[in-house]
Amino acid sequence: MKPTDMPTCYGYARGSTGEQLDTLKIQQEVVEKEYLHRFKDKGYAWGGVYTDQGVSGSVCFANRPEGFKVNLVMERGDVLIISKLDRGFRNAGDFLNVLKDLARREIALVMLDMNLDTSTPVGRLMASILAVFAEFERDRMRERLAESVKQRRAEGRPTSGMPPYGFKIVGPRGDKRLASDTFTRNIGSHIVRWVDGGMTFDAVYFHMLREKIKTRKGKEWGERSIRHAYYSEKRLRLKEAAKNGETHEVKT
Repeated sequence: MKPTDMPTCYGYARGSTGEQLDTLKIQQEVVEKEYLHRFKDKGYAWGGVYTDQGVSGSVCFANRPEGFKVNLVMERGDVLIISKLDRGFRNAGDFLNVLKDLARREIALVMLDMNLDTSTPVGRLMASILAVFAEFERDRMRERLAESVKQRRAEGRPTSGMPPYGFKIVGPRGDKRLASDTFTRNIGSHIVRWVDGGMTFDAVYFHMLREKIKTRKGKEWGERSIRHAYYSEKRLRLKEAAKNGETHEVKT
């Protein structure tokens, strides 16, 4: 709970696992000094510094133990002071998400290394400009990703970490490509024959378990994987039949 009904300033500091305690101490002193210099005489109470020690910067602000706590305790009219962007947030996206959330809750953010203070009109304008540029950059990244996926697909190269059903990733790093996975296709054909022959997916699962039929990587087949293989195998057959100009009825 808040220490007072007055508007309150809170500080936040973070140090990675390998960093010394004096790094955290410097951050704590800097944010408290900012409170004393700019906010104390304006009637703000001091809520202390919430410090995440030994927490990686790869963790989003709201998912850190102390980041979560300070985010929970802050209320309308409060102020959050952080010394540096990389101390407070995982990346620019995390920063802008928190910035947007705080603005919605009417909580000001003071980011000392950026000279940003959203309690002022200029600071709010700067935050809006940052958000616009960030959205623009996200759109550009999505466009570049879509173009890359289209190009890789045209070249027969994998477009993500997991290949689609019926294919496997082959080739050296930097020149990986998709190749037909005859091993999985063979099992998929058996699954189609069993299910179309009247077996339930549960029955197929227990049958494959008893017969010790494993995936190409040596793992057991789960019911979800069996369903996926069944429908994917049938879709592939339809595509192959259409490509070869065949009229081929496939049950669905």
